[in-house]
Amino acid sequence: MHYDVEIGKYFSISQGVAIGAGGRAENSGCPMVEDIVYIGPGAKIFRRIIGNNVSIGANAVVTKSLPDNAVVAAVTTNIISYEGSSSLINIHQ
Repeated sequence: MHYDVEIGKYFSISQGVAIGAGGRAENSGCPMVEDIVYIGPGAKIFRRIIGNNVSIGANAVVTKSLPDNAVVAAVTTNIISYEGSSSLINIHQ
């Protein structure tokens, strides 16, 4: 993980994940990961903003910013639903 990555609350990251700088112009820089985000094993993230309540599936390659409640899967990281990640992360204490 790049040292400039910003991470919010309730963040779950699996093994083999890469989060690094990428993008051009105003989209360049390290990712800012909002709250309640799940990142599956082997995912690669090279985009600026990952919204709130986002779930990123195993081996996904994220090359664009993701809006709140997005669920992405596969190498192409198409949004497959807007159910978010709250069912994957225990935020109740």
